[in-house]
Amino acid sequence: MLQTIELSDEELTSSSPELAVDSLALIRKFLMWQLGASHLKFGLIVPRSDIVKPLLGNHSSDLPRIFLPGYLATGDNHEMIQFCRKGFSVVYSSMSSEREMTDFFRKSHYAVVGDAFSDLTESTIFDGAWNKPQLLSTLKIALDLGGKTLCCFAHDADPIDIVTRC
Repeated sequence: MLQTIELSDEELTSSSPELAVDSLALIRKFLMWQLGASHLKFGLIVPRSDIVKPLLGNHSSDLPRIFLPGYLATGDNHEMIQFCRKGFSVVYSSMSSEREMTDFFRKSHYAVVGDAFSDLTESTIFDGAWNKPQLLSTLKIALDLGGKTLCCFAHDADPIDIVTRC
């Protein structure tokens, strides 16, 4: 059984657009927080969808690519941050609790808009995902590899999904 918490800044920014968060800055801030606290275990890059694979020929894999915190700590993360912004493209595994994660995003004007308990295949994380089969297999691998909490950003970091085992 999993808990999926969905956070969004939509309600606040619809009434106060000046409070809108720059998604690139938010993702950068998240990664720096995780690296500084030594909580980031790994990230998994979700494989491309079946629609894109034929265009890439044999250069695309069905398995997610893993990167370790050392990779992110060794320089400019701009490329990874841009990649995350595409939505449902990277799953982070963290040693932070779901409460620590939620508190972090609340400080950036995000609010909890959903909190559900379900099996992985029924998780609300898939509601907006365009790459459901690839995201599902990546989440399964991330859960098998460990970590307390998984975090996945949707397009432009809204919503943000936090997934944890119950």
